Formats: sequence, C-alpha cells, structure tokens
Amino acid sequence: MKKLICAVLSMAFMLTGCLSSNKERAIRFDIKHFPNSLDAQMTMEKESIPILLNTMSGLTKIDETGTAVLDLAKSCQVKNGGREYVFILKDNLKWQDGTPLTSRDFRFALRRVLSPKTHSPYAERYLNIVNAGKVLSGQLSEESLGVTSPDDKTLIIHLNEPDFSFPSLMAQSPALPCNEEFFNSCKGKYGLSPENLLCNGPFYLHSINENLMLLKKNTNSLESAKTEKLYFCTERGNPLDIFLEKRSEACIAPFDEYEKIKDLPKQEIYNRTFAVVINPESEIGKNFTYRKALLGSLFKEDFSGEGKNTEKAQGIVPPSTLFENINYRQNAQAALPSKKLVPAELKQEIQDQISNESKGKLPKTEIYTDNSDINFSIASKIQNIYSTDLSLYINIVPQNPSDFSKKISSKDFEIAICEIKSVQDKPLFYLAPFGDIDVEIDGEFVKIKDILQQSESESNPEKKIELLKKAEQALIDNYYLLPLYHAPTYILSSDNLKDVLYLPSKQAFFFGNAVLNEK
Repeated sequence: MKKLICAVLSMAFMLTGCLSSNKERAIRFDIKHFPNSLDAQMTMEKESIPILLNTMSGLTKIDETGTAVLDLAKSCQVKNGGREYVFILKDNLKWQDGTPLTSRDFRFALRRVLSPKTHSPYAERYLNIVNAGKVLSGQLSEESLGVTSPDDKTLIIHLNEPDFSFPSLMAQSPALPCNEEFFNSCKGKYGLSPENLLCNGPFYLHSINENLMLLKKNTNSLESAKTEKLYFCTERGNPLDIFLEKRSEACIAPFDEYEKIKDLPKQEIYNRTFAVVINPESEIGKNFTYRKALLGSLFKEDFSGEGKNTEKAQGIVPPSTLFENINYRQNAQAALPSKKLVPAELKQEIQDQISNESKGKLPKTEIYTDNSDINFSIASKIQNIYSTDLSLYINIVPQNPSDFSKKISSKDFEIAICEIKSVQDKPLFYLAPFGDIDVEIDGEFVKIKDILQQSESESNPEKKIELLKKAEQALIDNYYLLPLYHAPTYILSSDNLKDVLYLPSKQAFFFGNAVLNEK
C-alpha cells in the first residue's frame, strides 16, 4: 500500500521513538498501517481517525459520554425551527503556523465536501444543507451553498429540513476546517505529507517515515497537548502484544484476544452490534417477500457462539449504550423478532415469488462480509441455512476492511454482515443511518426518521425510549436487518499514563489531555 509521502527520519530517532524503551517521555500507540492521506474531507480509512482526532479540532466534538458538545465554537444558536445553525467561534483561534483560523476555514471545508471536483465520499451526508444537491451536481456554484461566514467568527449554516443529528455531523472529519490558501498552495498534495497538512488540534504532524509517525505539541492550539510527543507506530506486530511488552502506552484490544488480558486491569465496553443488513435500495431490499424469507429463516439461530465473549444480540442498540445516563437496553428491553416463522412456509413463499418474476430466478444476491474469522464463519452458516431451508445458493464475498467499508457506505451490496455504526454512542444514532427507510406499523407506512424526530421532540424520557424501541422493532419486523451479536471492546492503558480518553463512537484514543508520569 502506498504510504504517506514523508521525510525520512534518522535511525537513532526511530530507535528512541518506538523500538526501544521509552526514554523520551513520549506516548506511543500502534496502528495497523498509516493512512494514504490525512485529507479530512476525503479519507475514509479507519487508521486516519486517531490521527485526525489528535491533530484537528472542529466546531463541535463528541465527548466521552457520546454527546456532541461545543469545541472551537463558543456558542451555537438554532433558529428557524431547526433549519438554521449559527456558530460563533472562540477568540484567538490559530493554525499550527500561527495563521488565524476563521469561519471561512469551516465554510471552505464544507464547500470542498460538496464540490463536484472533490468527489468526496462524504458528500451524501451533507445534502441537507441548502443547495447542496445542486452544487454537487454542478447546477450551482460552490458559493451558492447554504453556508455563509459574514465575519471571521461567525458561521451560518442553512438546512432544508431540521436535523437532530446535525451537531454531531459537524464533529465528523469532513466538517473539520481547511485553510483555502494553504490548500491551494499544496497543488494537489494536501494531506499527503507533514508539509502539506495544516493542523489546529493539540498536536501537529511533525514527520513520518515508513514505520513511525511523530506528532508534537501544538503550542498555537487553544488547548495544546500536555505531553510533548506522541508517536504512532506501525508494522511492529500485534498491537496488543506490543502493549503487553510495555512498548506502547495504550491499546484497544479486540474481543477475540480476551485470554491474553483477562487478568489485567481494563475497561470493557459492549458497544458493538453486528447484524445481517439488507440494502433497502437493492432489488432484494425492495421486495418484502425476499426480505422476509432471507432474514426470517435466520430468526431461530444463535450466532454469538461463533466468537469468544460475544453475546446474542438483544437489539440494534448495544448493551453499553446510555440514554440520559441510564442504560438504554435495560430500559427498552429486547428488540427482537416478534413473529415465529416456519422455514417450509418461507421456502414456498420465496419460490412462489421467484416463479412470478419475469426472469424466474432470485435477483442477483451475494453476502458481503469483512475477512474476519467470526463474520466469515457466520456467513458460511447463513449460506448453509439458505441452501437447506430455502433451496437457495448465495455466494459469499469476503473483503478487506477498506473495500468492505466502501461497499457499505456506497450501498453497493445486497446482503452484508456488518457492524452498525454510530456517530455518537447514543441510541438515537445507532438508528439514524436507517432513517430514510419506510416501515409498516399497524397497517400504516412511516419513515424511521419521523419516529426518531418524534422521540427528539418528546420531553418524557419513558416515551422517548418507547419511540426509540418502536423504531428498532419496526426495522426488525420489516426484515431490513437482523442483529446477530454484541461484541466488547477492551481498553487498556499503562499505569503511568493518566487522563487518556477513549471515545467509543470513534473507537479511538484522545491523547490531548494525557500525562505521562514517572514509573
């Protein structure tokens, strides 16, 4: 894989930075590989998240409770019934080189996302901004986008419709600021090297070589890091093994490596739900009979046994998720299939449907999955169920994480076994990605987002939970997805590292406030 273009560091720097004992008083953290780019408006690589989280700051951020709170904005006014957001920036904001950071930097970032020249994979998320669709299609100029900056400290964003998730949307990487003058000076190389990246977070990207990335304290940041240096290391082996060897200060351990850490102090968060998802825009997804047969035939199965320390799913929202500081899953109870289905009846229904189709066969259907052992094993089990119970043979397509992520985000699939992603660790945001789906409830069709919007408008917490549970149940009963299992994430840090923050929604550490004490 092509690496970020970088300046080569000396061998001595490499040894003291990552490969030897930690004599530099620097924080060290391992990732699988360095991202190809750190262009926040473009990169979708998972490995870019911890780096951008520590080098860039936005108008809002997601805190440790999963809530969107103000960051570089000192205030936010919501006007026009939720269709207008007015952000006022804090005083004395600067980039790493001392250049003033202004509202125009946020305006330019959003224009880049929605420019047809950029081809940003995030553009669809921001189409609720006034004129976004016409700007993206080239019908209107970028200046027509409903984002204005009347002065250096004010950013005004106009929306077509009220959006309860908008503050969290502004905490995502595409909404991070981008200095237009600096961007143009990079001549197409923005985000590809330290000299072509301008940071405003607690750290800035100082240098990288093939296996080592150095972030240094950004003294021009409003809240600069409390530690002078942060190393991201790669290609050193298993990050958990490296942590156990005391060659790194923090680690996120997957649930299938529990045996190695069962006796260590750790934080355990059941914040991941994996499900079989049917793409509602596919030919399969538009047909109720197909959806019912393909997911209804799996209802009786327990797939949690395929992975160590996984739990059988009790709904779309995972067990560790809080709702107003109380556990949502315990209060909402299980959101599970409410109907008992007979495989033989499902087989007959789908065969009748197929015989009525002009082609006389099931539309193209494949099961996409990442290449993890557990999900491939589950896909194989599902493939066998379809063959045995429905007389259908459906091909399995395993993919590497990057390609799989692109498949899911572009909705280029029929059926997939994937993690339900959330921009915040809140019940609402686990359901929000399915907002545009029409579901039938008591003989009437309603969009999921309308139920969620109703929940947001409700003042009674118990009724809020009832509405969220209603949306969960509707997605399952209308056979758009079937939750399979909940999986934990294990969070470990060394005894001498204090005040490191793990953000579940980003599955990454924030090291800006971390302090490395003497051992």
